Amino acid sequence: MAKRSKNKQRISLEDEVPTNNPFASLASLRDELPEGPSKETLTTKSKGLVPKRVGKTSLSCERKGRAGKTVTILRGVLFEGALLEMFVKELKRALGTNAWIEGDEIIMAGDQTERARQWLARATH
Repeated sequence: MAKRSKNKQRISLEDEVPTNNPFASLASLRDELPEGPSKETLTTKSKGLVPKRVGKTSLSCERKGRAGKTVTILRGVLFEGALLEMFVKELKRALGTNAWIEGDEIIMAGDQTERARQWLARATH
């Protein structure tokens, strides 16, 4: 084992104060930003985000056409656009798995049928 040198010179950083803040100039641009979505659109809690069962929603587990990987498919969700993306984000967070949108279906990685069924039941009641 090599011996450590005891003659290391220490550099003190306490005397140096950073003078350049790269974000200081961005504060003046805040007024020029476009308006964001309204508060009603941004409800990410399950109560406001999961639709009541108006149509038929189905969960299935498949491997076909996915290189042998198991996925869970959720069909019949009544959201579109940004609300659908927010729904998938909330679903991913709640189940702790990856999920994405393909056409009008939500695809979840792995066999998540029971967990997704329980989450949807809790969220809609």
